[in-house]
Amino acid sequence: MSVASELFATLQVSETDYVVWRSAREEQQQPPTLAFVEVISDAPRTSSQTIANRLTVRPGQPLDNERLKSDLSHIYALETIDQVEVSVIERDGQVGLSLETKEKAWGPDYLDLGFTLEDSLDGRASYNLNGVIRATNINPLGGEWRTGLTLGDKTQIISELYQPIDYGSDWFASVMVGFLREDQSLYEEGIINSIYSTETREYGFDAGYSLDTRGEFRIGFRQSNVKNNVILGSNSLSASIDDSRYFVRAGYDTLDSLGFPTQGIRLLSEYSIYDAKLGATRQYDGITLDLLYPFYHSGRSTLVGQGYFGYLFETDVADVTPRYSLGGFTRLSGYSPDEISGRHAGLVSIVGYQRMNEQAVFPLDQPVFVGFSLEAGNVYQDRDQFRWGNTLSGGSVFVGADTAIGPGYLSFGRTEGGRQSVTLSVGRPFAERD
Repeated sequence: MSVASELFATLQVSETDYVVWRSAREEQQQPPTLAFVEVISDAPRTSSQTIANRLTVRPGQPLDNERLKSDLSHIYALETIDQVEVSVIERDGQVGLSLETKEKAWGPDYLDLGFTLEDSLDGRASYNLNGVIRATNINPLGGEWRTGLTLGDKTQIISELYQPIDYGSDWFASVMVGFLREDQSLYEEGIINSIYSTETREYGFDAGYSLDTRGEFRIGFRQSNVKNNVILGSNSLSASIDDSRYFVRAGYDTLDSLGFPTQGIRLLSEYSIYDAKLGATRQYDGITLDLLYPFYHSGRSTLVGQGYFGYLFETDVADVTPRYSLGGFTRLSGYSPDEISGRHAGLVSIVGYQRMNEQAVFPLDQPVFVGFSLEAGNVYQDRDQFRWGNTLSGGSVFVGADTAIGPGYLSFGRTEGGRQSVTLSVGRPFAERD
């Protein structure tokens, strides 16, 4: 036997010892089976039970890192948690998972502000100030009270109490009350037919299912009364109309940015049944679809497609409230925000923008964009008018910035018929709907 053979012989182990070693090594590589899962929370307004109910990782199961990653995204979707520390610990000879959460230093109540100023360059101007107050986690189940207020050419207040039905549950119920006062211009074939001052009072109840930050599905009713006062033109609406209705609403949103998205999609849809059993003046159905999709992004450049469609299934226009409005930045930009209203509406547009600064640079400490929009659409009082030949075309050029209080835009818009306007909007994304 050579010296080398003798040396390797001293390093040999028996077959039994090798099998034991290999089994122990494979056991170390397997994820541990959890004997317990615990949540330690310092968040006084977000209970440990609420967080625990967001977990799908369970005792008695092997630790699944992909499932744990998904659970953490659901916890952060509560919007009150700033940090989650995850540890695999051993206690009394058992292996478990420990999650320690830290609440955000800001909140839990939030105030969002914004404004819109518009000048039509023919002596007319409009303005609106917008604010939203959100009080989060107002009870142990994670309830939220949200109140929105608009003052200016339009006066609106909407208050909603949103309540999950259990700790960390995605199922919820909500109640709301609202008031709206605004002027509506009714158009027929591009000409103002009449102008109304309208007041709407409503309340309602909803129930639904939340998809965390990606969207929701809800069903409910609105008890609604509309008072109309003609200011100019023919009087085609009753002084008082009951617009009470049932509705089904679904929304899905994966956009990566509030004001200047580059990827994802947003789809909103609603089907309404105006029912005489609720007190509605007339019985009919309506549908609304709203789509936003960034279909091209390369480097600093982005193209976004928009589509909006509103339709009431009613041939008799008497006592049917014009529910759909257009006007404002990227929504027939030559008109004032929501200036023209109808019982049907359609809009398609392409919005393009390019980021000018690669990084925030003093004195411009926010991303800055330049862009344009191309738009085609209209509102209609009669469904027979709803065709491509009756659309209005328009567009805009703008500069924008992602500011600390939300996206800001300064735009010049022009729409077929010689309508043009300059608009400054801060805090409201260009595609947001009321």
